[in-house]
Amino acid sequence: MSTHLPIQLSPKSYFISSAKVIYVIRNPRDVATSHYHMRKHFHLLNNQQTFDEHLRSFIQGDIVFGSWFDHALGWLTRRDTENFLLMSYEELQRDLRGSMQKVCQFLGKYLTPEQLDSAV
Repeated sequence: MSTHLPIQLSPKSYFISSAKVIYVIRNPRDVATSHYHMRKHFHLLNNQQTFDEHLRSFIQGDIVFGSWFDHALGWLTRRDTENFLLMSYEELQRDLRGSMQKVCQFLGKYLTPEQLDSAV
């Protein structure tokens, strides 16, 4: 299951099952920029803010989806559990092959070099 939910809104079954979580975190500066541009494309959100105003709102957590910092910190409380893999968006961009190997290892799967080549 893929989700953008904060940890407190995630199904409690996640934490009492053997489900594995792959949490992809992104540089908050890039998240703020991406969120600003996404809002500009959604006219229903009535986005009249300048980027500086949006950045202040983002830092204060006063945005549609709530505080990015609270979201990240909530999920990072799970980082030392065996069924949690933390990866950065930047790492995925920089080394897709290595990231794919890391995900496969975490999931207990093995890909041949050929399968890995076709996946990346």
